[in-house]
Amino acid sequence: MALGEVGPGDNIGLLASKLSSTPIRGQFYGVAAAWGKVGAFVGTYIFPILIDAAGDDATKQGQYPFWVSSSLCIFSAVVAYFGLPNVGQDMIEEEDNRFKAYLEEHGYDTSQLGTKKYRDEMAAAL
Repeated sequence: MALGEVGPGDNIGLLASKLSSTPIRGQFYGVAAAWGKVGAFVGTYIFPILIDAAGDDATKQGQYPFWVSSSLCIFSAVVAYFGLPNVGQDMIEEEDNRFKAYLEEHGYDTSQLGTKKYRDEMAAAL
């Protein structure tokens, strides 16, 4: 279980910031944080039920939550190992380029995207 805190669980913010393009990074991080909150809620709801299911056996009251938590840690390790792309130093630039290409494919004008003039125009429009 300790490895979950130095692996996927500890790097949620890092992965959310590296695996998304700059314009949507905050939203991506918000979704990741929301799932973390959902997991915390489910844990605080389910673990007392697991402890109660063990009855009066103090050993089983500790074992049941441990086995569920350990299983979830192994599951997250498998998902991280097989589901996450290789995160390199240039990942943010690659994601920015992919996002810009996506916008252009769908008819958006990206000629001033990221320029100071564009930001000033958008600020004035607000």
